[in-house]
Amino acid sequence: MSGGAVVGTAAIYDPSTKAWTNSASTMAIARQYHTATLLSNGKVLIYGGQDTLGAALNSGYLYDPTLDTFTAVTAGNTRTKHIAILLADGATVLFAAGGT
Repeated sequence: MSGGAVVGTAAIYDPSTKAWTNSASTMAIARQYHTATLLSNGKVLIYGGQDTLGAALNSGYLYDPTLDTFTAVTAGNTRTKHIAILLADGATVLFAAGGT
């Protein structure tokens, strides 16, 4: 959320310059209460949460920081206010708890 609004963008922080840069691309479905999990390939899995009306989502995106793009991923279980943990294989993400 940004000032009370649900947004579909990302902001990237560069600790070397202490500067924020907004992503040029946006997610088709804005969300809140989602997770963002850094994968071993450098992409970020953004999943679940709630839309602007408060409905739980079963969709997500892969964010590629190199290309600054969001790509939709196959829908799975509906999750909101959950946790997501990257497992030891570096590619599998465990989703637990949260509401549906």
